[in-house]
Amino acid sequence: LFRHGGRILSSWGVRVDQPNLKHSFILPSLFSLVALGAICIGTAVQNRSIYFDNWHLWLIFALYPFYGVLQHVMLQSFLMRHLSWLVTGKDDYSVLQAFLKERNLRNFLATLGCVLVSATAFAMVHWPDIWLMAGTGMMGVPWAVEYLLHRNVLPLGLYHGFVGTLFYFW
Repeated sequence: LFRHGGRILSSWGVRVDQPNLKHSFILPSLFSLVALGAICIGTAVQNRSIYFDNWHLWLIFALYPFYGVLQHVMLQSFLMRHLSWLVTGKDDYSVLQAFLKERNLRNFLATLGCVLVSATAFAMVHWPDIWLMAGTGMMGVPWAVEYLLHRNVLPLGLYHGFVGTLFYFW
């Protein structure tokens, strides 16, 4: 870690230095608002409540985003980054960037494959809860696209922690 002069964290997607940091929060923010809306609707339909006077909820709100970042380093950086590299042969050029530059069937299928493998892996680590797998699989699609666009796991992990905490206490 220190042998690389701190560049290893940046290559893993733990980045605050990039000029598009603000842009890397847009898609996860929008999707998280949709997910929070779905949690609120699900809570109302099931006539349940999320109690915010529970200290466990606040503890998980504080800790889970850090664990979410770690999960996305493992999933996005270690899995999808390498899948993308297998297709493009470049670490700084993702399959999605290749597709956006040259729109052809090969690049589209490579991008779709990377996104689906990532979303499926994200769902499978939440086995055996079927509803949680479905939710994380759906959440894994925009997360994968966002990672391919900006290579930043911070917004993904932070929102994963916030949405996951509310989903857990639903």
